[in-house]
Amino acid sequence: MNRDRSRRGGAPQLVRRTVRVAATAVLTAIVVGCGGNGPDRDTFSIRDSAGVTIVVNTGDPGSWTEWHISSAPELILGASDDDPENALYRVVGALRLSDGRVAVGNAGSFEVRYFAPDGRFLYAAGQEGAGPGEFSNIEWITLLSADSVVAYDSRQQRLTVLDPAGKYVRSMPIRATDEVLVPVVVGLFGDGSALIRNPHPPPEQTGVYRIDFRLYRYEAGVSSPHPLGVFAGDDRYFRLIEGALSVYGVPFARSYVLDVVDTIFYHGHNEHSELRAYSPTGRLLRLIRWDAPPVEVTDEAVRQFREAQLNRTQNPDLRRRWEQVLAGIPANRTMPKFGASYLLRGVAGLIHDEIGNLWVLQYAWRPGQATRWSVFDKRGVALATVTLSPRHEPLQVGDEFMLLRFRDSLDVETVRLHKISKGG
Repeated sequence: MNRDRSRRGGAPQLVRRTVRVAATAVLTAIVVGCGGNGPDRDTFSIRDSAGVTIVVNTGDPGSWTEWHISSAPELILGASDDDPENALYRVVGALRLSDGRVAVGNAGSFEVRYFAPDGRFLYAAGQEGAGPGEFSNIEWITLLSADSVVAYDSRQQRLTVLDPAGKYVRSMPIRATDEVLVPVVVGLFGDGSALIRNPHPPPEQTGVYRIDFRLYRYEAGVSSPHPLGVFAGDDRYFRLIEGALSVYGVPFARSYVLDVVDTIFYHGHNEHSELRAYSPTGRLLRLIRWDAPPVEVTDEAVRQFREAQLNRTQNPDLRRRWEQVLAGIPANRTMPKFGASYLLRGVAGLIHDEIGNLWVLQYAWRPGQATRWSVFDKRGVALATVTLSPRHEPLQVGDEFMLLRFRDSLDVETVRLHKISKGG
C-alpha cells in the first residue's frame, strides 16, 4: 500500500500515473462490467438513494468469472543468495515502470532498489539515516508521474521523491499538529493532496475495544487539514496491569480497509460485506455490497488461530505468558466478511489495479494459505474472482500483470511478475 503527505504547508502537488489513465479506466470498467467477461445484468443492481449510488451484487462469488494468474513467473527478483545487492528483505512494495524496470521498496536495507526488465540489479537509492534521501523505516512506495517514485518513511514522518533514475529530488515532512497528533499517511489523491489517518487514543481499561480513527485531507497551501469524519477501526484486546497497557490481537477480529484511487477514497469494515466510496471532501458517493453469508467460527478454528499466534515466538517463556493471556481473550463467533487477519503480515485487504478496479480479499487468516480475491469495476459491479497460490501477496496489479511478493518456507523473499488471463 502507498502513502504520502506533508503537513503545515500542506500536501505536495504530485500527480499520480493513475490520473493519466482516468478516462480510459472509466470506459474500460463500464465495458467490462456489462460485457462477456463480467456478470450478467441480473446479478447486480444500481440505484440512487438521496444522491448516494447503491450497488448490490447478488449470487455466490464462486459463480463469478475466474481470472487466472500464470503458473510460472515471467520474472523473479531477489533469487540470488550469492549477491547481496540482489537479495531482498522486508519488501514493502514493487512498481513496474513504463520502460519495464522494477523499483522495489526494500525496507531491510533502507533502499529503493531498481532492477532491469530482465531482472538484473541496476542500482539502489537511499541508505539508513536521517539526511536527505535516507530512510529509517520505509513503509510503502508508489508511482508518481513520469516514473518518479515516492517512498513514505513512517518513522521520520516524511515523504521522499526519487526521479525516474532513482536520484533524490526532495523530501516532504508530515508534521503532527494539535489536531492530528499521530498522522499516518494513507494515500495520495490524483491532485496531490493527501489522505491522513489519526487513530483515537487507546482505552484505559482491560477488554476488547474497537479503535476508530479520524481521516483528514491535506492540501497544498492550506494551513489546517480538512476533517473528513470518524471511521470504524480494528478490534484489539487491551490488558491493563499496574498502569501498563499491553495490546493483543483478537481471534477473527473485525478490522478495516482503506485505499485511495485518484479522486475517491474507499473505506470498509468487515463486519459487513460493504465498501463505501467517498469524495476528497468526505461526501459519501457510493455503497458497494455483495453477498457473503455468515460463516461460523468453530472451537477448532479458534484453537488453530491461537496456536498460530503462539507460533510467532520461539521464546518458551514468552510463549507460556502469551498462552495464559490468549486463553482469556474472547473470539468472535462468525468470520469477518473480507480482509486479512493480522497473522498475515503485510497483506492488504483492499487494493486497486492501474485501471481503477478494486480487489477485495475474501477473508483469510491462515499463514501460508491460498487467497481468493473479488474484483469490482469502478462502479462497484463484480467482475471476477482471482486465486493466488499460497505465500503469494500482491504488490502491484496492472491490466495484464501482477507483481507478487513470495515468501518461501524459510521466509526468504522474492518479487515475481506473473501474467493475468481474463478469458474466464
